[in-house]
Amino acid sequence: MTGQLWRNIWLIALMLISTAAVLYRLDAMPMYLWDESRQANNALEMAETNNLAYTTYDGQPDFWNTKPHLLVILQYMFFKALGPGTLALRLPSALAAIVCLWVWQLFLLRRKGLLAATVFTCVLLCCRGFNVYHIARTGDYDALLTLCISICVMYLYRFAEEGNQPVHFRNGMIWFAMGFLAKGVAMLLWGPPLVFLLLFRQPAPWNLFRTVWKYILIPVAVILFYYTAHEVLTPGYLSAVWDNEIHGRYLQQNEGHETPWWYYLSEIYTAYFPWFWTGLFLGALHLVYGFKKNEWSRPYLRMGGTVLVFITVLSLSQTRIHWYLAPAIPLFAFLLAWYAHVVVYARAIPLGREGIILLTLISVAAWFNAKELREANRYLSSVSQEWVFMQVDKGKMAFPYQGKWLTAGYAPLEKFYSRKFHKMAIPFIVQSNFEFQTGDTVFVSHMEHLDSLGKRYFVRQLHAPQPSLPVWVVGIEPKWETSQGPKKIPTF
Repeated sequence: MTGQLWRNIWLIALMLISTAAVLYRLDAMPMYLWDESRQANNALEMAETNNLAYTTYDGQPDFWNTKPHLLVILQYMFFKALGPGTLALRLPSALAAIVCLWVWQLFLLRRKGLLAATVFTCVLLCCRGFNVYHIARTGDYDALLTLCISICVMYLYRFAEEGNQPVHFRNGMIWFAMGFLAKGVAMLLWGPPLVFLLLFRQPAPWNLFRTVWKYILIPVAVILFYYTAHEVLTPGYLSAVWDNEIHGRYLQQNEGHETPWWYYLSEIYTAYFPWFWTGLFLGALHLVYGFKKNEWSRPYLRMGGTVLVFITVLSLSQTRIHWYLAPAIPLFAFLLAWYAHVVVYARAIPLGREGIILLTLISVAAWFNAKELREANRYLSSVSQEWVFMQVDKGKMAFPYQGKWLTAGYAPLEKFYSRKFHKMAIPFIVQSNFEFQTGDTVFVSHMEHLDSLGKRYFVRQLHAPQPSLPVWVVGIEPKWETSQGPKKIPTF
């Protein structure tokens, strides 16, 4: 077997493993309340109205979810092709994650070989920051953003490291614009890191600017056009963007996300992949002190500096959430893969004990992370109306009781399934207040709602949460009087 044939077979195997890992039980977990269910309603209303110009919620322009709606358009397309549901909702993000893995595998294979591509795949798939909730496995914006940023970084890296070809810079700016359409202001935070990526190159940056400055107009024009068109179609949109994404999120804490400035540094070590920092530290020591400025160290330091600039920009934000780190995770994996290749193949530094230990630890940590990820993708909480909705939607169960589903306030899950079940002729009644009649049967999924019902009515438990039906079902009983007023009978 020739070397080229072996490389091709190995690459195909990596791609198939990546695809299988991301698509594995993609729709096994119910739709999540926050963000994902909002996008589900946006896409469902778009499918009903065929209005692709902007997103709506309850038939009105959505000024709470103010991000550009490229993802929602893709979800709309899958809703049209497959029908509204959890799988169609999540496929755009999952496919973006798969393509992201593929392009990085090709990128590393062509530059460093099979070992680097394999280590990258192992780290990214086993890291608790990529093939997980809110990124590859749910219908959220971050996987699509991560793909756009990854391709943008690759083109700008090629421009900085592999010759002065303006076409690479132009393509990088095109993907920067795509990243904006994927998640808006979140892409703009990558401006400073990408500037760093282009530093320390020849010719000097100021000479570079004279030849490629016109391509910067590509994302500028896309951003201006999108925001202007949206404001014309839905007056007040720009004010909502300022409140939700800039002033209300970057400049102040939003939605109770109160974390210290070192949150992301801690999150990378404790929750994502513990050996990221260890590998980067050892790699930096080797590269800086082992052979300093040469063909091995410069790309490593360039990409590592880009990651650190991004974490700094992200840490300055007052709202810090772990999935905001997602676009940087492929760059972390790239650095570990690059270092793995260096310690094994580069003659500039011999394979020492620290290199062997590092690769061993990465493998062991990846194995245990993979086991945890597998369980996380199968986990079901003891009370979950989302699971019931999903099972009914898939035709795997029918409602064993005919009653009303009690919600309170924000209820996008119930809103989505109410619209869908109505079209499927499935009896599904949603009620958002506590005004019930004697004889009503009520589904309850929150303990505080159960307590509130008990304070207002006599209730009789008909069903306690069980794996087959993980919600409470209660009946509203008639009141009976005493000299002190209504008598309450504890039934829970």
